[in-house]
Amino acid sequence: MIPFIGLTSFICLIFGMIRPDIFNWLLKERTNRITIALVFGSIFLVALLLTPPTQSDIPIESDVSTEASNLPTPDEEPASVQDESVVSDAPVEEPHVDGDFTPDPVELPEGGTWILCTRVIDGDTIEIEDGSHVRFIGIDTPETVHPSEPIQPFGPEASEYTHDLLEGQNVYLVTDVSETDQYGRLLRYVYTEDGIFVNLALVQAGLARVTTYPPDVAHVDEYVAAQEEARENSRGFWAGDDPWGEEEISILPVVETPPEVQETPVETQVEASPDLFLDIISVSSPIRHGRDATLVANTLPGATCSIAVYYSSGASSAQGLITKQANSNGSVSWTWRVGSRTTPGSWRIVVTASLNGETVRVTTYFQVT
Repeated sequence: MIPFIGLTSFICLIFGMIRPDIFNWLLKERTNRITIALVFGSIFLVALLLTPPTQSDIPIESDVSTEASNLPTPDEEPASVQDESVVSDAPVEEPHVDGDFTPDPVELPEGGTWILCTRVIDGDTIEIEDGSHVRFIGIDTPETVHPSEPIQPFGPEASEYTHDLLEGQNVYLVTDVSETDQYGRLLRYVYTEDGIFVNLALVQAGLARVTTYPPDVAHVDEYVAAQEEARENSRGFWAGDDPWGEEEISILPVVETPPEVQETPVETQVEASPDLFLDIISVSSPIRHGRDATLVANTLPGATCSIAVYYSSGASSAQGLITKQANSNGSVSWTWRVGSRTTPGSWRIVVTASLNGETVRVTTYFQVT
């Protein structure tokens, strides 16, 4: 209250010195500046003297003494310094990743070429110094740069793994059968200067799955064995995260469906006598499970021909896979039903023709989607 009175009297003093006549009604007489100064100046001074001091104006001796008592002596370390030393000296435990492994080097195959890897595009694709893109044969890593798909789990890890092995290093590239894929990328098996077979190492690390596309299947057996071993040891995405959004990724060779149906298969193995021949004219590939597949072949008229189709469980017993005799034109064909539970993948077909004690055998593949 007293500070309010003092402030009010000070304001009245200012206005009274400017226009003293505004206070005639209050003092009941004609006022002048001297009267205003005596009245309101006296009230202001009294209010100023009676206003109690604020707490900030009072020295706090107890706090000062308390702070002084808490200061360390020359023989003591400040508490904060001691705490920092304890934290900095505490051992930091490095995270452990289950299933870590070091790939074993292999002997480099003949017929390859050395070239500099200038950039890693993703886990299974690199760029080399001539500007070409190289796609690793027979494997597929989770996506990181696909224009229409999100980054998949373990995609960045796969890219980092390949980057650490190859970027800025000379790489040894080996061809299988195909030179390029449908996108114009070179198809190669890739090795490091230390002899690491990178395609296989990615599968072993659980950072790639087996994806075969005939006729480039030279290492498919190694891939499948490595994938099974990585899965048993819960490496990479086999520990639980599924980049492809499936409940379970098949450990059998998985085939990427080509953009167009290919009616002419590629022969991967031929055993023939000098006179007898056997040509595969066409085979239904790719084909969905539950549908009828047909293979047409040509050989010498009258030749006895047989066919065997091999899935993961062994030779198929489907109706239609019987021994036949080539007609007068040398043509022979088989039609059989692909089981509704057949695992998508690349499956082997062996066709045999025999005539006059001579035998020819052709091995090819068809794709079930």
